[in-house]
Amino acid sequence: MPLVRRRLDCCICIVKQTEDAVIALRELFGSIREAHANEGVIPCGSFYACSFEHSEKPRLYANHQGGYRVRCPCCDSNIASEFSKSVHLWRSGGSFSMTCPSCGEVYSLSQAKGIPPFAFSRAAIILHDVELAEIGEFWHAKFMQGLGGYQDIFRRVG
Repeated sequence: MPLVRRRLDCCICIVKQTEDAVIALRELFGSIREAHANEGVIPCGSFYACSFEHSEKPRLYANHQGGYRVRCPCCDSNIASEFSKSVHLWRSGGSFSMTCPSCGEVYSLSQAKGIPPFAFSRAAIILHDVELAEIGEFWHAKFMQGLGGYQDIFRRVG
């Protein structure tokens, strides 16, 4: 039986997988670190630490403790098994797409619906051990202004 984890992390992921979006997210990371050091308004109420991740290929950001369910964006069928296989194939150099075993639609892995949500992203700000599972209005506005859109992924980790 898995242990219950109390730590909740927030991953702020870019939607547009461009170098400009990565640069903008890195600038926002600097603003968050500055606000945290100076006891300013920070995302998620408070957090223990923050880090910035960047890679050439998107990474999957998702819940760790308890996992997640995956549904087809077209027919809403449970596609967790096929999604897992497709992610494994993609990580081995295959296509970033999958086929729904129920309806036959082909779509990118990022179009699958995660419950709770997940994201594929080339860059992310990770807020470790957050107090609240919400970004807050101030930072939501800053992320929208700086990035044009973002995904916030909350994950329980051990």
